[in-house]
Amino acid sequence: MIDLSVIIVSYNVRDLLATCLLSIAQAQVGLKVETWVVDNASDDDTVEMVRQRFPQVRVIANIENVGFAKANNLALNQASGRHLMILNPDTIVGAKSLSALVDFLDNNPEYGAVGPKLLNEDGTYQPAGKRSIPTPWSSFCKLSGLSSAFPRSRIFNEYELGHLHEDETHEVGALCGAAMVLSREAFAKCGGLDEQYFMYGEDIAWSDAVRRAGYKIGYLPDAPIVHIKGQSTKQDEAAHDRHFFDAMKIFYRHEMKPGTMKTSAMDFGVNLAKIASWMRRNKRVWRAPLIDIILMAALVWIILPLIEIQYTTIALLLVVSPVIVLATLGVYNITKPVRKRRLPFHITTAIIFATLATGGYFLSGGSSRAGLFMVIWAGFGWILLGARRIFRTITRLPNVTARSIIAGADDISRQWVKKQINNGTTGEVWTWALWEDTGELPIEDNLGLDVFCRVQDLPELAKQKRVKQVLFSTGTATYEQILTFLELSPLPGVTVRMLDESSNWPDPTA
Repeated sequence: MIDLSVIIVSYNVRDLLATCLLSIAQAQVGLKVETWVVDNASDDDTVEMVRQRFPQVRVIANIENVGFAKANNLALNQASGRHLMILNPDTIVGAKSLSALVDFLDNNPEYGAVGPKLLNEDGTYQPAGKRSIPTPWSSFCKLSGLSSAFPRSRIFNEYELGHLHEDETHEVGALCGAAMVLSREAFAKCGGLDEQYFMYGEDIAWSDAVRRAGYKIGYLPDAPIVHIKGQSTKQDEAAHDRHFFDAMKIFYRHEMKPGTMKTSAMDFGVNLAKIASWMRRNKRVWRAPLIDIILMAALVWIILPLIEIQYTTIALLLVVSPVIVLATLGVYNITKPVRKRRLPFHITTAIIFATLATGGYFLSGGSSRAGLFMVIWAGFGWILLGARRIFRTITRLPNVTARSIIAGADDISRQWVKKQINNGTTGEVWTWALWEDTGELPIEDNLGLDVFCRVQDLPELAKQKRVKQVLFSTGTATYEQILTFLELSPLPGVTVRMLDESSNWPDPTA
C-alpha cells in the first residue's frame, strides 16, 4: 500500500519543480511514495520535462489555470496513499522529512494533519509553518506590522504563534499550504480544499475543517523543508495581493455572521491593508513626487514670509505646480523615463517654468521681491529635475563588488559553468567554495574561477564580502546535507539555489 501521496501544483516553475522532485526521490527511503504533478497550463514546457525526466510521476495537465485549490483536489481525489501531502514546487525536501511526517501521524492518531518546519532559501526560519486560525485582533496585528515588531509576543504575534518555539513540537491552529500532510481518515471526514479560494486562504480553511472534524493539528520541527517563498505563484504583485485579500474576506465571511460589527471591521481592515500594500508595492511611483513636494514646500515656507506674500492659494500652487510639470513631462515615469538629453524636452521645460514664474510674478503684485522669488522658484524646479537624474544614475550603477559562489566543484557544477561561459554570461564575480579544505583546484578544473573559501566558512564571509548568491551543487552534497548545513548555518539575505544535471539558473551578473 502507498504510504504517502505527494501532490504538487505547478505553474511556470519548471526548474524549481525539477529540484523539488529530485529532493522527493532522495526522501523516499523506507516509504512507498506516489507523486502527482498538476500543471496549471504552464508555458515553460513543465509537463514535457516531468514526463521525460520523472516518468514515475503521475501528471495531470490542465488546459487553463484553475487555481491552487481545484488543481490539488483533482489529484487528491485520485491519490491512493494512507496519507496525503500537498507540497509547493518551490520547496526542497530533506531526506528524513517525509518519513518523519508519516511516522508522526501513524503514532498520533488524534492528529489529523501535520506540517514541517519551514526554512527560507537562505536557511533562516520561516514563521508561516505554524499559525493560528486568524481572529480580528491577530489579523490586525499581522497587517499592521505589530507582529513583526513583537515576534515572540503571545498578544501581538498570535497569528504566527510567535510564543511557541520553532524547534519544539506543538499543537497548532493552522498549517501552511506550502507543505502539509493529512491522514486518509481526516481527509475522508473534511474533504478536499475549498475551491472558492483561487489562491491563498485555502490552507487555513482546510486546517479549520480538520479541527472541526475532531482532529488536532501538529507542527513538527524534525522535518525541515526549504520553501523559496512566493516563487510558486509566478504572478505580478498586484495579482498576488488581490487573491490574498479576497481570500481573507471569503474566510471571514464564512466564520462570521454577515452584517455584524466584526465583519464590517474586518472589511475595513482588509481595505486599509490593500491601500498599505499598494503603497509598499508602488513606492517608486509616489516616493519621488512626495519628496519633491516636501522640498518645494520647505522652499516656499522659508521664502514667502520674506517677500510678505500671505496668499495660501498662491503658496499651494507654488508647491504643487513644479511636481505636476515634471510628472506631465514623464520625469517620474519609472518604466519609460523621459530621455532628458533631447533638446525639445529642455525647451518645453524652460517655457513652462518661465510661464509659471512670470504668472506668479504678476499675481503677486509685480514687486521686485516677488520677481526674485519667482526666479529662485523656477531655478529650484530645474534643481529637482537634475536631482532626479543624478539619483537614477547612482541607483543604476552595477554592484561590481558583490560575489556569487558555486558550492562544490564537481561534474555538475563544472558543466553549468561551461554552459554559462559558452553563453557569454559568466563574469569574474563567480568563485568556488569547497566542502573540504582541499586547497586550490588544479588549474585544469577551476575553469578560470578562483577558490573563495570552504563552504563551512560561508556564513561568516557572506557578511564580510557581500555574497549575493550561492549555488549548491548536488553532485558534491545531497539535499539532506545541504538542508542540514543551511539550518545550522543560515545565510541571511543570500539567494540560494540548487544545481543538478539540468539546472538552467541564469548568471545574475549578466
